Amino acid sequence: MVEQNKDTHADFEDGIAADEELSIAAAFFDGLIDYAGLFPPADLPLDRVVNNYAAYLEGDDAWVLGRILIPVDRLDEFAALAPLPKSSQAAPWCVNTLVRPAGDQGLPDDLRTIAAFNEKHSHAENGWCVVDVVDLKAPDASQIDSALNIMPDDLMPFFELPVNTDIRGHVAALSGSVAAAKVRTGGVVPEAYPPPEAVADFILACVRADVPLKATAGLHHALPHRNKTVGADEFGLLNVFVGAVLTRACRLDQEELIEVLTERSETAFKFEEDVLRWREYEIGIQDIIHSRIEGAISFGSCEFKEPLEELRHLGILD
Repeated sequence: MVEQNKDTHADFEDGIAADEELSIAAAFFDGLIDYAGLFPPADLPLDRVVNNYAAYLEGDDAWVLGRILIPVDRLDEFAALAPLPKSSQAAPWCVNTLVRPAGDQGLPDDLRTIAAFNEKHSHAENGWCVVDVVDLKAPDASQIDSALNIMPDDLMPFFELPVNTDIRGHVAALSGSVAAAKVRTGGVVPEAYPPPEAVADFILACVRADVPLKATAGLHHALPHRNKTVGADEFGLLNVFVGAVLTRACRLDQEELIEVLTERSETAFKFEEDVLRWREYEIGIQDIIHSRIEGAISFGSCEFKEPLEELRHLGILD
């Protein structure tokens, strides 16, 4: 969930206020998974991705579902295939679009494409839809400022940082801006999987600078998992997001955070009635809500059902 875009995601905070019996798990997993079925390893055709997302929106697990990820050059193709709502009473589909990197001369063109798309789909007859989040790579910290200078106020940018390098300059450039950081936690080659130390440094840098974060790729499983096809150890989605929430609420240091990121015990993460626990650490629902809205936003996955099935197997979700 991206709190800064209040028009599209104020419903999370409204739901919290309206439901005093909200569970720890409900607060933690609300809108956590952005659907990226177009991307590896799924590589699904666009029509199937659209149909899947439409079905997920209507399913019992829709509350866990975030945005759909679509490249900027396929927005019109996507809209032509998607059953976008045309009722003024319906909520718009929310799209996370991938654009060209910070510093690329083509980035302004991508932003104009998004503006035209949003204008078109602000009218019911064209189907309600809004691009309110963009992802872009930021190879160099100096390019972030130039990208922020041309970013419209109605877009929340997530800058993908080169996590295997010193990113403190990148995070410093984001601090104080309506912008966020993105970490790539996997891929289709072993080199795409950063070591736990690098992911810990990314989370710590973001928390210390009060910069929201998201993750992408390789988080198909609840706990660390050996991907035999790629030949790499995948991070667990629980590890990354419990680690981010605990670091924000409890100020974990690097060593403690690495222990969270590498935790493999099925009983280590406990979603109890009033608290979320990991070892001797615990946080309540208000800390979770604050950390999710302001800090640990979401992760992109080409799978939606698979992570949920594992969470149910672990007894975390009903």
